[in-house]
Parts: sequence; structure tokens; C-alpha cells
Amino acid sequence: MLKPQRTEPRPKLGVRKPAKPDKQSEEGLREQTKTEVEERPYLDTEGGE
Repeated sequence: MLKPQRTEPRPKLGVRKPAKPDKQSEEGLREQTKTEVEERPYLDTEGGE
């Protein structure tokens, strides 16, 4: 939803630049979510005690 609005003002710079990081961003967000979920229990367990 926010991407189409940003691409309208600058379709060339908005599509060309985020075009590459878009794929990496999606994968990075997925990996970050997994790391946060796995790291959360670790920190919770250590801090919980």
C-alpha cells in the first residue's frame, strides 16, 4: 500500500532502487522474525530466572 504511493512520485528511483532491496528486505524480514522469536525465549528464560 505504501510502496505504490512512493513509486508514483518517482517511478524510476522508487522502482529501480527498492527493486533490488525489495527481495532482500523480504528475506531479511523473514530471517529477522525467526531470529527474534528464537532469541526472545532465550532472553526471557535467562532474564526470567
